Amino acid sequence: MKKLAVYSPKGGSGSTTLALHIAYELAHRGYRILLVDADPQGGVAASLQEKVRSSKGLCDVFLRDNAIEACLIKTRQPLLSLLPFGACSTAELQQLMSDAADGWLFQRVLDELPDAFDIVLFDVPSGVSPWSLGVLRVVEQVFVPLVVEPMALRVFPQVLSLLAGLRSEGSLVEFAGAILTMWRSEQPYTWTLLKELRASLPSQALLQAMVPWDPLFVQSQMAGTLLGLYSREPSPTQGILGQLVDEILRLGFVAEEAADESEPISLVV
Repeated sequence: MKKLAVYSPKGGSGSTTLALHIAYELAHRGYRILLVDADPQGGVAASLQEKVRSSKGLCDVFLRDNAIEACLIKTRQPLLSLLPFGACSTAELQQLMSDAADGWLFQRVLDELPDAFDIVLFDVPSGVSPWSLGVLRVVEQVFVPLVVEPMALRVFPQVLSLLAGLRSEGSLVEFAGAILTMWRSEQPYTWTLLKELRASLPSQALLQAMVPWDPLFVQSQMAGTLLGLYSREPSPTQGILGQLVDEILRLGFVAEEAADESEPISLVV
């Protein structure tokens, strides 16, 4: 079972949207996926229907000893399941934060999962906190979404230093690659910043597929679904997301054999 994460050093990079669509596209290609909403703000749930927002999740596993299997949400894509964050009080969240930094809470989730997944993908809250550090300690590869703007590019090296520090402490986590999001090709400054970013990274560190800014992301979130399920007509951006996942597979970050079946309809049952 591969353990992956989507993590951004700075908010507003579309990391939750990216995690949702990577999970969906991997399931569409035959991989059994669990998407874990590890963001206390419940980003995954906020992007989907009320059923997900009101469901039990990580908080109930950690604080109330609910069984993990009872908190999993099955979707109409048979190979994609969700584990929401759930709801907890401010005091409960503070308690969890103090216990999370060493990663044992999240390792418990991995240890108790049924043997039914090829990949567990964590949506990690942005910034550096005990919570995000705890998640990063237990995953193997981290994809970093980046908006092509000066501030994001300046804080990006901090992510590489952070992951190197975790490895020096015994974690297996590795930087898998940076993914450009909210790309606006019509803005001349983005090309200058892109050139700067490419010059600062090894050739394979920056994935080639660039996810554009697209109002359909907002419209599909308002409808509580994903871009690929929002309309019967496939959008160009959906095609780029597919190219991104194909690139991830070619680079070998997901090595397990895919399951035999995949038939997406609509997301949450």
